[in-house]
Amino acid sequence: MPFARIASEWNHENQSLPDDVAQKLSRRDEPTTVRGISLDTQFSKVDPSRHGQVSMFVQGAAGVPSNITTALPVSNITTRGLDGRSFLSTILSPIKKVLQDMSFNVDKSSTTTINVSQPFTVLNQYEKCAASHNSPAFEAGIKITVDAKAHADVTYGIVAQGSIVPPKVTEFGLFADFDATLDGTLNVDALASISLHSGTVKVFEVGLPGLDFPGVLSLGPTFQLNAEATAAVTGNANMSVDLAYSVTGAQLFFPPNTGSSKGTFAPNNTTPSVSMDGSIEAHIIPTILFGINALDGLAEANINLDLDAYAELELEFKESPGSLSGCTGVTTGFNVNAGVDASFFDLFSKSTTVTLYSKAFDLFKKCFTGSKQRRDHAKDLFSAPVAIKKRGITCLSGVVGTQTSIVDSTIPSQSVGSGN
Repeated sequence: MPFARIASEWNHENQSLPDDVAQKLSRRDEPTTVRGISLDTQFSKVDPSRHGQVSMFVQGAAGVPSNITTALPVSNITTRGLDGRSFLSTILSPIKKVLQDMSFNVDKSSTTTINVSQPFTVLNQYEKCAASHNSPAFEAGIKITVDAKAHADVTYGIVAQGSIVPPKVTEFGLFADFDATLDGTLNVDALASISLHSGTVKVFEVGLPGLDFPGVLSLGPTFQLNAEATAAVTGNANMSVDLAYSVTGAQLFFPPNTGSSKGTFAPNNTTPSVSMDGSIEAHIIPTILFGINALDGLAEANINLDLDAYAELELEFKESPGSLSGCTGVTTGFNVNAGVDASFFDLFSKSTTVTLYSKAFDLFKKCFTGSKQRRDHAKDLFSAPVAIKKRGITCLSGVVGTQTSIVDSTIPSQSVGSGN
């Protein structure tokens, strides 16, 4: 550990000294006493009125061996292994400039690469729905799978300034530079009539290289792949939608006063296939979570960088005797945001957010007309709507028309990007 507090000391039970150590000690008339000491990083127990303030400046990037940590007594600035003028120039520069210089100068050979290519099951749940009013018993359920293909190259680092005694961080900044491609496919199969919200489901997680200055500051990044879906379908539903996007030259600075976040974001070709009555919204959310621990747990927070790709499918219909007509729209979108789950000293709060990109794309809108058909009891919906909730799935009753194929074609990225 680069810095520590002497928690206790005592006359050690072993008073012997190695010969090479004994030779370095000046000879005295009295025998040398060997003392034992116990060290910890509980700097909050140090009284600054007795020992003075000890300031600190920390900067580092993952994968770079030349991480810098320096503590300086207020009345006597010293450097360790650094050129004095360049060191002073660094610690006296605004955190914003230091962070941006780190982002620009970091060795790209230290880039962390993330690759995910495998299928995941987000939700697979079916329920026996009891009879209600004039609706017989039937089975309802939903299965949501993700064929996830994600690639990202990320570099990241932190800068912090403050004091160890008394323990406080007065300035902090995090940067993350990244390129990414997402080529995921969401598949939804719903049976009968249901309404549900899956909540956020974590389908994959892996730790990334971090930074650790024991007792002072640590950064523990994690990559997660999350998924989320809501559905309100009045009959069987089948959906398969590609959520394909590319990110180039993106930069996140957090909190937002430490720099301007930016990047180039674009949709790729998508091939939706939809057959449904009702509405479905589904998300694939790759997330990089930066866990921060300052001054031995005095302040902790998780900064999350979310790349939220989603698809929304909405059915609006009108009913008339013997027929059902309406229009269905399919929208995809991509939101790239950063947020935090806790306050960090007085530097940022839970409400602090950074938006790098947010856009929705209307893939198409299609109107149709079909005749009503009776189905078997597992698919039929009757009048007198009723909701029967069981373990996250709500069984619905009502009236339904014929399931209609809405789209099954490839939409080029140029059309997606133009919102057509």
